[in-house]
Amino acid sequence: MKNIFLTSLVVFSVLFFASCEKEITIDIENGENQLIIDAFLNDKLQKQVIQLSQTKPFFGNTLPIFIDNAVVKLEDSEGNVYNFTYENEGKYVWTPTTEALIIGGRTYDLTVEYNGQKYTAQSYANFVPQIDSINY
Repeated sequence: MKNIFLTSLVVFSVLFFASCEKEITIDIENGENQLIIDAFLNDKLQKQVIQLSQTKPFFGNTLPIFIDNAVVKLEDSEGNVYNFTYENEGKYVWTPTTEALIIGGRTYDLTVEYNGQKYTAQSYANFVPQIDSINY
């Protein structure tokens, strides 16, 4: 009985895993290139980077298209404006001198102007709570 079960299991497994495969080709239309804005800004006294690039075709084998002619700025709710300058490979940077870029309790508006289009985003910086103890 055990032999019949094992034999049946092996036959079923072979039939299941060796089933036919049919290769299909999907024609995907190449859509219009879109701007990609990759930004993660923090409250550290270090270089802040925003990277701009464009989308590429799904099955494309091309290198990323970096944007080097945009205007990138950040404005906080206190009226301070931080202009990011182009560095290389789509990276726009701002380097702090005495004060961190992001301060808790302020609202920030990011504006990117590229090819006659204006892209905006807004975010609020929450305060980071102090750690007073760690238990384990």
